[in-house]
Amino acid sequence: MRTLNKNRSVIGKIIFDSENPMTVTQIQKTLYEKEIKRQERGEEIPSGEWNYHEVQYDCSNLLGLKFATMTRTKEYFDEHGFGAKPPPYYFMTPEQKLRFAEILARGGKLEIQASIEEAPVKCPKCGCPVWVNK
Repeated sequence: MRTLNKNRSVIGKIIFDSENPMTVTQIQKTLYEKEIKRQERGEEIPSGEWNYHEVQYDCSNLLGLKFATMTRTKEYFDEHGFGAKPPPYYFMTPEQKLRFAEILARGGKLEIQASIEEAPVKCPKCGCPVWVNK
């Protein structure tokens, strides 16, 4: 089983607790107000600082895992760099909130399900497990 790392679970919890959709800047502000530190690789106790790109990265990962939803935006590039209009907002639907609450109850463990068709089968020659995709 894979687990949801502490940084993503903290950001997911902020989106989970929020009643209104939030931008990355609002999520970052909430992290600083609650004095939550970012956990760096190999650290036992979180001590890192959050920057915009790290929060954006974790929000995108939650979006990819289907734990959050993002509003539609149109990206652009101008003399100031990349941007989006309107800024993207992140939120959770009731189904996503229920699923995220179950994962928090399991301590952040994601459930991996394998179908019966993809179960390992023993090789008739040597008896080693072989994965069969039908």
